Amino acid sequence: MNDEPFDPYPVDDRVADLEPTVPMALWELEEELAPAPSLLVVLGSALAGIAGGVLSLYVVYGLFRWPIELSVGAATFALLMALLISGVILSALVDSRALAANLLFSCSLVVAVLLFFTCCILAGALAAVLLLAW
Repeated sequence: MNDEPFDPYPVDDRVADLEPTVPMALWELEEELAPAPSLLVVLGSALAGIAGGVLSLYVVYGLFRWPIELSVGAATFALLMALLISGVILSALVDSRALAANLLFSCSLVVAVLLFFTCCILAGALAAVLLLAW
């Protein structure tokens, strides 16, 4: 009879040399995926951009008494700079690799807000004209 103990799972020499597979950690899996925009960065930079534009319009038009055309141009430039700078800073703080996507979504959000605001103003002006003409 055989004196060796019974091994229900015999190990072949070829299998013994293989390293065990360990499931990847979540951060390793995230690094392999394509970078996606961060909602925190998009909303934060859009908020900072709109705030920078409104504040610069107040300062340039209200305090410095520039003509409205130059004031709006300066406010637009300030909006874009505030959007860009806050987007870069927030992307660095969040450690997001999707800087271009974050800035694209932030700019799109600002444009959508301005278009919505414009449509509301036009609808209000049209309603006022119709009420005054009636």
